[in-house]
Amino acid sequence: MALKQLDDEQITVSASLVKVTSTKLVSTGGVTQGIILINFQHVSGGLIRVNSKTDPAADGSVGFQKSVGDEWQVAGFDDMVNFQMIKETSESDATIMCQFFGAP
Repeated sequence: MALKQLDDEQITVSASLVKVTSTKLVSTGGVTQGIILINFQHVSGGLIRVNSKTDPAADGSVGFQKSVGDEWQVAGFDDMVNFQMIKETSESDATIMCQFFGAP
C-alpha cells in the first residue's frame, strides 16, 4: 500500500514529556484520522530520549537516545498515541519535525 503525507508538525522538546498533538491522530469528535505511521526527524538542539512503552527519563536511564540528524518512525496506533520525548538533563531544547502518513 502506498502512503501519502497527510499532515506535519514541528515539536519543541524541553524538560517536560511531550507527545504529538493528539488531534493529529484522533479528532475532537473521537474519530481516528487514518494515520498509519509518523516519521520523526531531529533537526536541531540537544540530545533527547524517546519511548512509547515507558516514559523516557531525562537522566538517560530510560528510553532511546536521539541526536541531530537522526530519523525514526513510529507505527501502530497505541505506540503513536503513547510515544513521548524529553530532552536529556543539561541539554538544550530540541526541534523535532513530524510527518504523519496514511492511506491516500
